[in-house]
Amino acid sequence: MKIGLFYGTTSAATQEVASLIQDHLIDCDIEILDIYDDTLERMSEFDRLIIGCPTWDIGLLQEDWRSKFCDLDKVDFSGKKVAYFGCGDQNIYSSSFLDAIGILEEKITSLGGMTIGH
Repeated sequence: MKIGLFYGTTSAATQEVASLIQDHLIDCDIEILDIYDDTLERMSEFDRLIIGCPTWDIGLLQEDWRSKFCDLDKVDFSGKKVAYFGCGDQNIYSSSFLDAIGILEEKITSLGGMTIGH
């Protein structure tokens, strides 16, 4: 089973978490892709997806995700199981902490993706 871990990052924190996830899922074939460098259409190549996105300011998508958000419409998510993780500042932005994950999850689910986890 091929897993694609797609992330966007500004301060490298989400990239670090992506590497930790890969390191801890040792029995899985995980390819990490920075969406700054790769197209979202590559999501179609994988059986399962892990999506990483930090939340910026008051509930905003990270810049790379914001610029490619419409590209999600080009991906067939039918039957794909998708997990999400994110980074953010729960102290200063507690009312919108990890809202970006919800934005991506809602969009991907509307396109046929099946969310796993809470």
